[in-house]
Order: sequence, then C-alpha cells, then structure tokens
Amino acid sequence: MTLAGHDDPWREWHAALAGPRLHHGWILSGRRGVGKGAFARQAARELVAENGIPQPRGDHPDIIVLEPLPATAEDEKKREEGKPYNLKRNITVDQVRAMQQRLTTRPTLGSRRAVIIDPADDLEKAAANALLKSLEEPPVGTFFLLIAHRLGRLLPTIRSRCRILQFPRVDAAEIDAILQREVPQASAAMREAAIAASRGSPGAALEFVDLDLGELHRLMREIAEQGDRDFARRGKLAEAIGARPDRKRQLAAIDLARAVAADRMHDTPRAGIPALSEVHAELVRLAAQAPTYNFDAGLLVMEIGGLLASLGVPREAAHG
Repeated sequence: MTLAGHDDPWREWHAALAGPRLHHGWILSGRRGVGKGAFARQAARELVAENGIPQPRGDHPDIIVLEPLPATAEDEKKREEGKPYNLKRNITVDQVRAMQQRLTTRPTLGSRRAVIIDPADDLEKAAANALLKSLEEPPVGTFFLLIAHRLGRLLPTIRSRCRILQFPRVDAAEIDAILQREVPQASAAMREAAIAASRGSPGAALEFVDLDLGELHRLMREIAEQGDRDFARRGKLAEAIGARPDRKRQLAAIDLARAVAADRMHDTPRAGIPALSEVHAELVRLAAQAPTYNFDAGLLVMEIGGLLASLGVPREAAHG
C-alpha cells in the first residue's frame, strides 16, 4: 500500500529506475514522519533485485543502512533485549568509514548495492566530508539514498551531487483518517492538537497523540487569543507540559506553539503581521535549538507562553 503523499515520489523513482542510467545519489527530502525511511528501504530493495535472483526477506547483504547508534553500552544492551533505548545524536565518521570499507568489495547477490543514510542531516561534520568523497567517486553499482528532514543542513556540495525527491506534507483530513484508523481511542481534541503540531507529518501526529497535547493546545490558543496579563494561563501551561518533560514533549510543545501562531495569521490585521512573523520566527529558532539544547522546562514554558501572549496584547488593549 502506497503511503499518503508518496504517489509522485514513486512515479519519479520508477521512471528513473526504468531509464538507461540511474543517478547514483538521491536525497529524500521532507518533514520527519512522512515515511521517507520506509520509502528508502523499499526503493533500495527494488534497486538491488535483478536478474531473477531470489531476495532475502529480512536484512539484505547489499543494502547498507547508516543510522544513529545506541548512545551507550547500556543502551546497546537494551536494544538487544527489545527495550526502549536512547540513540546518539549523530551518525559518526567511523560509521561512514566502515561503510566505505565495505564498498571496496563486490555486492553479494547481484551487481548493485544501496546505501541508506537515515537521516543524512544527522551526520557529523567529519562524516559528511567523508561521505562527500564517496559521492564524488561512487563505486560502480553503488547508489546512495540520503534521508533529509532539513535539507538546508546538508552540505551544498552533497546536495549538488544528488537528485532530490520531495515528499509533500499530508493534508489534515488524511492525517485525521490515519489517526482514527491507527489510534481509535484518541479523542477529537487529542487528534486536533496532534494534527496541528505535526505540520503535515502523519508519523509526527501519531507520536503526538501518545503525548496527549489536547490541553496544551487549548491553553496555547487561549493565550494567543486573550493574552496573559497576570501569568495565570502560563502557570496552567506549565502544569500541562509537566515539571520534567522529556525532549520529545518539549519539541511537541514548540511545534504546537508554531501551529497556533500560524493559525493566527487568518485573524491578524495587516498592521499586526510583522509582530506575528517575529513571534513565529522566534518559535522556529527554538525548534532548531531544541534537538541539541538542554532547556530548563520552566523557562521554556515561560518563553513560549510569553511569545504567544504577545499576540493577544492588542486585543487586550482594545478592550482595556
């Protein structure tokens, strides 16, 4: 079954696969959670399956996948036991060099080999530079599929050596249908908040449903519409996000605040657009920092709440 939003990427990929010469480097670009990883793995299997050679159902010897490793030896043990575990933040240069060493040998089953890097925007600087050498002089029969959640984080020299497959955002109605099918127990408020925070990503929406963002969404919209002169609403916002939210919940809160700010565009008079744009830009900055910064949860809530409250100030003044 083709995932939502994948029709055009598959059409372009199959046309290239059927052509006389397949480009050696591909970037799969789009929001995290739109299914780029699943696409890459299926596309890689199509690529290496040739000449009627039987293909293994599980791990394929001619498909190399580079992704962040478990963060510690303890996390490695948890992975082996099937328990939740933490990942390193980056794909290391040692992983890239180990992959390059494998590329000095011939493919196992056929004449082609696929390398998936998931995600390429998490490559260490040294790892990205090492990968560039392989993209500049790719071994015969080797093809690279680079997954990029934020295309701008890739080196321009890497981007210039690859074709780009764009994965569009999925519309709200399709995501809602997915949520109703996959998590039927989720309330309408939970689904609405998850869709708003997901910004067109079904995978993100599914994660956000588990975080139960309905109350956060309600409070953020209330703050953005009515302001928060006495900080009471920000106090409730702090309670809703929790005293010690993990990084995933912090990221979800920032994405949700961005969605609330963007929704205000429809009701904001022309004179208020510059201030709204500034608020949205600040939230984008927070979102970019969140994956690597260790935010104090209380200060993060105050900053998000303050930004949203500034959108409600003109209305407060008008009624003051």
